[in-house]
Amino acid sequence: MAGWIKVCECGAQVNGISPDLFRNERVYVVFKGQTSPGRIKLVTRQGNGSWVAANIDTAFAPLLQVKTLTSVAAKPVVPFIRDITVYVGSDQGLYRGHLGLKGWSWTQAAGMPNVLVTDLKVHQSARFFDLTRIVRASTFGRGIYELRKSQGPVLENVRMVQVRAMRAGEDGAPPELSVGLQAHISREKIARERGMKET
Repeated sequence: MAGWIKVCECGAQVNGISPDLFRNERVYVVFKGQTSPGRIKLVTRQGNGSWVAANIDTAFAPLLQVKTLTSVAAKPVVPFIRDITVYVGSDQGLYRGHLGLKGWSWTQAAGMPNVLVTDLKVHQSARFFDLTRIVRASTFGRGIYELRKSQGPVLENVRMVQVRAMRAGEDGAPPELSVGLQAHISREKIARERGMKET
Protein backbone atom coordinates (compact mmCIF):
# COMPACT_ATOMS: atom_id res chain seq x y z
CA MET A 1 0.00 0.00 0.00
CA ALA A 2 1.40 3.39 -1.01
CA GLY A 3 1.85 6.06 1.64
CA TRP A 4 1.39 9.81 1.17
CA ILE A 5 4.08 12.28 2.25
CA LYS A 6 3.94 16.07 2.21
CA VAL A 7 5.95 17.62 -0.61
CA CYS A 8 5.37 21.32 0.07
CA GLU A 9 3.86 23.26 2.97
CA CYS A 10 3.64 26.05 0.40
CA GLY A 11 2.22 28.79 2.69
CA ALA A 12 -0.83 29.52 0.51
CA GLN A 13 -3.90 27.83 -0.91
CA VAL A 14 -2.96 25.56 -3.82
CA ASN A 15 -5.44 25.94 -6.70
CA GLY A 16 -3.90 23.54 -9.21
CA ILE A 17 -0.91 21.33 -10.00
CA SER A 18 0.54 19.77 -13.14
CA PRO A 19 3.44 17.33 -13.41
CA ASP A 20 6.21 17.54 -15.93
CA LEU A 21 5.24 14.59 -18.12
CA PHE A 22 8.78 13.26 -18.49
CA ARG A 23 10.54 14.34 -15.30
CA ASN A 24 8.84 13.14 -12.14
CA GLU A 25 10.86 15.52 -9.95
CA ARG A 26 9.11 18.63 -11.35
CA VAL A 27 5.63 19.94 -10.57
CA TYR A 28 4.05 23.23 -11.71
CA VAL A 29 1.73 24.83 -9.15
CA VAL A 30 -0.69 27.79 -9.08
CA PHE A 31 -1.63 29.45 -5.79
CA LYS A 32 -4.38 31.70 -4.50
CA GLY A 33 -3.36 35.34 -4.67
CA GLN A 34 -4.15 38.52 -6.57
CA THR A 35 -0.63 39.65 -7.49
CA SER A 36 2.57 38.15 -8.86
CA PRO A 37 5.25 37.02 -8.29
CA GLY A 38 4.36 34.10 -6.05
CA ARG A 39 1.21 32.77 -7.75
CA ILE A 40 2.92 30.38 -10.20
CA LYS A 41 5.78 28.18 -9.00
CA LEU A 42 7.95 25.30 -10.13
CA VAL A 43 8.42 22.79 -7.31
CA THR A 44 11.53 20.66 -7.86
CA ARG A 45 12.88 17.66 -5.97
CA GLN A 46 16.56 18.00 -5.06
CA GLY A 47 19.17 15.26 -5.00
CA ASN A 48 18.75 14.80 -1.24
CA GLY A 49 15.00 14.18 -1.62
CA SER A 50 13.83 17.60 -0.39
CA TRP A 51 11.57 19.83 -2.51
CA VAL A 52 12.20 23.49 -3.38
CA ALA A 53 9.62 25.95 -4.76
CA ALA A 54 10.70 28.77 -7.10
CA ASN A 55 8.59 31.59 -8.55
CA ILE A 56 8.26 31.52 -12.33
CA ASP A 57 5.74 34.39 -12.62
CA THR A 58 7.98 37.43 -12.08
CA ALA A 59 7.15 38.60 -15.62
CA PHE A 60 3.44 37.65 -15.36
CA ALA A 61 1.82 41.08 -15.89
CA PRO A 62 -1.37 40.66 -17.98
CA LEU A 63 -3.20 43.71 -19.31
CA LEU A 64 -6.41 42.47 -17.66
CA GLN A 65 -6.83 42.34 -13.90
CA VAL A 66 -6.37 38.65 -13.13
CA LYS A 67 -7.63 38.02 -9.61
CA THR A 68 -7.61 34.21 -9.56
CA LEU A 69 -5.46 31.49 -11.08
CA THR A 70 -7.45 28.28 -11.29
CA SER A 71 -5.41 25.62 -13.06
CA VAL A 72 -2.12 24.76 -14.76
CA ALA A 73 -0.97 22.27 -17.41
CA ALA A 74 2.52 21.50 -18.68
CA LYS A 75 2.81 21.28 -22.45
CA PRO A 76 3.53 17.74 -23.68
CA VAL A 77 6.83 17.69 -25.55
CA VAL A 78 9.15 15.18 -27.18
CA PRO A 79 11.92 14.10 -24.76
CA PHE A 80 15.38 15.67 -25.25
CA ILE A 81 13.90 18.74 -26.99
CA ARG A 82 14.09 21.79 -24.73
CA ASP A 83 10.70 23.46 -25.04
CA ILE A 84 9.42 24.26 -21.56
CA THR A 85 5.93 25.73 -21.79
CA VAL A 86 3.01 25.78 -19.36
CA TYR A 87 -0.57 27.00 -19.65
CA VAL A 88 -2.33 28.71 -16.74
CA GLY A 89 -6.09 29.12 -16.41
CA SER A 90 -7.53 32.21 -14.72
CA ASP A 91 -10.70 34.21 -14.18
CA GLN A 92 -9.69 36.21 -17.28
CA GLY A 93 -8.86 33.50 -19.79
CA LEU A 94 -5.79 31.39 -20.49
CA TYR A 95 -2.11 32.39 -20.35
CA ARG A 96 0.98 30.79 -21.84
CA GLY A 97 4.31 30.75 -20.03
CA HIS A 98 7.53 29.88 -21.84
CA LEU A 99 11.07 29.50 -20.50
CA GLY A 100 13.54 31.18 -22.83
CA LEU A 101 17.13 32.39 -22.59
CA LYS A 102 16.03 35.43 -20.56
CA GLY A 103 13.76 33.52 -18.19
CA TRP A 104 10.01 33.03 -18.16
CA SER A 105 7.78 35.13 -20.44
CA TRP A 106 3.97 35.23 -20.32
CA THR A 107 1.37 36.01 -23.00
CA GLN A 108 -2.39 35.63 -23.25
CA ALA A 109 -3.34 32.51 -25.24
CA ALA A 110 -4.77 33.38 -28.65
CA GLY A 111 -8.25 32.13 -29.48
CA MET A 112 -9.48 31.91 -25.88
CA PRO A 113 -12.17 34.30 -24.54
CA ASN A 114 -11.63 36.37 -21.40
CA VAL A 115 -13.68 33.98 -19.32
CA LEU A 116 -13.20 31.86 -16.19
CA VAL A 117 -11.11 28.79 -17.07
CA THR A 118 -12.16 26.14 -14.57
CA ASP A 119 -9.74 23.34 -15.50
CA LEU A 120 -6.89 22.34 -17.82
CA LYS A 121 -5.90 18.85 -18.91
CA VAL A 122 -3.27 17.34 -21.17
CA HIS A 123 -4.59 14.46 -23.25
CA GLN A 124 -2.22 11.50 -23.15
CA SER A 125 -2.49 8.31 -25.14
CA ALA A 126 -2.70 5.03 -23.28
CA ARG A 127 0.47 3.93 -25.06
CA PHE A 128 3.63 5.30 -23.48
CA PHE A 129 5.30 8.07 -25.51
CA ASP A 130 2.45 8.18 -28.02
CA LEU A 131 1.90 11.90 -27.44
CA THR A 132 -1.19 13.65 -28.76
CA ARG A 133 0.13 17.14 -27.92
CA ILE A 134 -3.44 18.18 -27.11
CA VAL A 135 -4.31 20.52 -24.23
CA ARG A 136 -7.97 21.11 -23.34
CA ALA A 137 -9.49 23.90 -21.24
CA SER A 138 -12.95 23.93 -19.65
CA THR A 139 -14.67 27.25 -19.04
CA PHE A 140 -17.58 28.65 -17.04
CA GLY A 141 -20.45 29.07 -19.48
CA ARG A 142 -18.39 29.02 -22.71
CA GLY A 143 -17.75 25.32 -23.24
CA ILE A 144 -14.48 23.44 -23.80
CA TYR A 145 -11.54 24.61 -25.91
CA GLU A 146 -8.71 22.59 -27.41
CA LEU A 147 -5.14 23.34 -28.42
CA ARG A 148 -4.09 20.71 -30.95
CA LYS A 149 -0.57 20.33 -32.31
CA SER A 150 -0.52 18.21 -35.46
CA GLN A 151 3.24 17.72 -35.35
CA GLY A 152 5.86 17.99 -32.68
CA PRO A 153 9.23 19.71 -32.99
CA VAL A 154 11.46 18.25 -35.69
CA LEU A 155 15.22 17.90 -35.54
CA GLU A 156 16.64 17.97 -39.03
CA ASN A 157 18.03 14.55 -40.08
CA VAL A 158 17.66 13.18 -36.54
CA ARG A 159 14.94 10.99 -35.07
CA MET A 160 14.89 9.76 -31.46
CA VAL A 161 13.19 6.66 -30.15
CA GLN A 162 13.13 6.23 -26.37
CA VAL A 163 12.28 3.25 -24.18
CA ARG A 164 11.62 3.24 -20.44
CA ALA A 165 11.00 0.41 -18.02
CA MET A 166 8.40 0.44 -15.26
CA ARG A 167 7.92 -2.24 -12.63
CA ALA A 168 4.39 -3.66 -12.65
CA GLY A 169 2.29 -2.73 -9.63
CA GLU A 170 4.26 0.38 -8.64
CA ASP A 171 2.62 3.71 -7.94
CA GLY A 172 3.96 6.96 -9.30
CA ALA A 173 5.86 8.02 -12.39
CA PRO A 174 8.25 5.71 -14.25
CA PRO A 175 11.94 5.74 -13.32
CA GLU A 176 14.15 8.42 -14.79
CA LEU A 177 16.68 6.07 -16.42
CA SER A 178 15.93 5.68 -20.12
CA VAL A 179 17.43 4.02 -23.17
CA GLY A 180 17.62 6.07 -26.34
CA LEU A 181 18.01 5.00 -29.94
CA GLN A 182 19.10 7.87 -32.16
CA ALA A 183 18.58 7.48 -35.89
CA HIS A 184 20.53 9.73 -38.29
CA ILE A 185 19.05 10.00 -41.78
CA SER A 186 21.55 10.43 -44.60
CA ARG A 187 20.83 9.89 -48.30
CA GLU A 188 17.66 7.97 -47.48
CA LYS A 189 19.60 5.49 -45.34
CA ILE A 190 19.26 5.21 -41.57
CA ALA A 191 22.22 4.59 -39.28
CA ARG A 192 21.36 3.75 -35.68
CA GLU A 193 23.32 4.61 -32.58
CA ARG A 194 22.56 3.05 -29.23
CA GLY A 195 23.25 4.63 -25.87
CA MET A 196 22.03 5.24 -22.35
CA LYS A 197 20.69 8.66 -21.55
CA GLU A 198 19.10 10.17 -18.48
CA THR A 199 16.39 12.80 -18.76
